[in-house]
Formats: sequence, C-alpha cells, structure tokens
Amino acid sequence: MTHEPEAKPELSYFFYWHKLPVDSHEAFMWELAENGAGCLTLTWQLLKQFHQGVVSEKDFSKKTARCGLKIINAHAPYGNGYCINPSGETCRPEQIAAQQECMRIAADLGARTYALHLESSPYAENPQDLEQLVRLSNDSAAKSLEALLPLAEKLDLILAVENCFSPYNTADQVIDCISRFDSPWLGCCYDAGHANLMTSGKDVSRYSPYVRYYFWRDKIVPEDHTLEKLNPYIVTCHLHDNDGFSDQHDLPGCGTIVWESLIPRLAACPRILSLQSEVELFAHRIPVCRVCKTFNELKNRI
Repeated sequence: MTHEPEAKPELSYFFYWHKLPVDSHEAFMWELAENGAGCLTLTWQLLKQFHQGVVSEKDFSKKTARCGLKIINAHAPYGNGYCINPSGETCRPEQIAAQQECMRIAADLGARTYALHLESSPYAENPQDLEQLVRLSNDSAAKSLEALLPLAEKLDLILAVENCFSPYNTADQVIDCISRFDSPWLGCCYDAGHANLMTSGKDVSRYSPYVRYYFWRDKIVPEDHTLEKLNPYIVTCHLHDNDGFSDQHDLPGCGTIVWESLIPRLAACPRILSLQSEVELFAHRIPVCRVCKTFNELKNRI
C-alpha cells in the first residue's frame, strides 16, 4: 500500500491532557471544537497513560466523537521503558513490546502517523567519542525500526522519526536511520522548532546549558536546510516557535521562524499528511482561541 497525501494536509492540535483532571477533558475538547479545531494529536504523555491504564482510551475516544473531533496522529512515548535506540540489548524486547502496544492503541483511535524520537540520554553521559556513539545510536534505532515496521504495515500506521537538537537526532541522523529501509510505513516528522534551534550564525553562549553541554559537549555543529534535507520523507510535522536557543514551544509569531515561507514549503512536501500544533498553551498562558486562530491563519497560507 502507498500513502498519497491529501489535497491539503490536515491540521491537528496537541493538548496537554495529562495536566488536567480526566473530568475536565471534554470541556476543553468543546473549547477546541468551538474555535475551529477538527483534529487532535495523541500526545506522548496521554498515550503513555493509555498504555499504563491510568486513563481509558475508549472513554477519551467517545468524548472526542461527542465533540466532533477526530484523532489523526500520535506521538510515541519515550524515555524509560519506551526507548527505540537503547545503548544495550537487555531492555530492547520490553521497550519494543511497549511501543507495539502503543502503536495498536494509536491506530485503533484513528492515528495515521506515529512520531518517534531518537533519544540522547542513553549516550549523552558516555565518555566515548561522539561520532562513535552516534553510529551506535543509529544502529540501535535501525534494529528497533526493523522490529516495528511489520506491525506498522499491518496497522497501516506510518512511523515518523523526528528531528531534534542533539548529535543523535539531527536531520542527517534521521535520514541515516530511515534510508536503510524502503517502506511506505516509514518517514519522518519535521519539527520546526527543533530545526530552528540548529540553524547557524548564532552566539552559542546563548544556548541552554542542556543543549550546549549535555548534548553537544560545547561543540555544537549547526545544521541549516533541515526542511530541504527531510523533504522526501516528511509525513507530518510539529509546529511551534522559539528564540533559536531553547526549545520553548511557543506560538508561531512569538519567535524567530519565518512562517510565511515555511508553511507553503511544508505543504509542498510530497508525502505530507498533517500539520500539528505543538504549542505549550499552559506554559505560555495562551488561550485556546488564540492558538486556533493562529493555526487556522497559517493553514490558510497553503
């Protein structure tokens, strides 16, 4: 099966449901719907709650239906218990099994894409040569992707590896992992905020310490043209803004990304299925109406 893009990519919204009492979920769904939202993203925190039985996915799905919303994509849990690029083999079977269960949940709820992280924490504190560690990380991720792809095909769910802002998940490393496979069920998730962090020509002393020291060992290698590199693989994207130095997940227009040129270029990617708002509403005290208005305006640029 091949995956042809829609006439226009659909727009979905992240919302930080795990920060709310379950009884408040439907009220915020109505708020999103009343302000023009039609689609939701399963956030990694919510999917983790589903997987661990803390929140009922069936109950959540019924609420979205009552509000006229649909789920079209998902972000995989990551970190302890869910890592796809572990530094050793002992925990891999357990973590693959956890991802497979989350993939089933996401597909059952309607998701078409499933974003995955290449994680930094398994390697960041290892004193070995950085280039060697990156190769180990990529080889580890490829092993996990090989195990996950048969289920992705069965579920008709596209795995989308995301660019981030460490040596282990630049655009080049994402491409290294996914280009090892020739599968319509594998692509990438372009993260606009993360790409903005890695652009060149900046004062590196302004970077957040966790970017500059923990990840890059005070030797940041900038990466321009991330969108152009990932273009053939992009099936979905995370849209949020920042000042170019820290991962703020702010509203478009509140940072340094030039959205007027970015959105049409994203919409022209040959495989793209959806655009995702990944703005942190609570952290920046942004009302739902403002987020929806901003993203509806961006979508109208397509």
